[in-house]
Amino acid sequence: MPIILDGTTGITTPGITNTGTFVFQGPVQVPAGSAATASITTAAGANTGIFFPSSSSVAITTAGTQRFVVDSAGNAGLGVTPSAW
Repeated sequence: MPIILDGTTGITTPGITNTGTFVFQGPVQVPAGSAATASITTAAGANTGIFFPSSSSVAITTAGTQRFVVDSAGNAGLGVTPSAW
């Protein structure tokens, strides 16, 4: 997967410091994560962001608690778990 950098981007150890724009050509894979440790988040806090509770669902977490989920059937749950549907 090529990474096209636009602007000045510094790479540091152990992570990447982005001071420009990343353009990805192809899928970007991230770990599944959890409500407590979101896989897509900001540097401000790992317990708030997006994670993938199963292979065919996506969820949003805030303060380490799952708040919103869309399952493989397209059902959306706000403040409930899929078993409550």
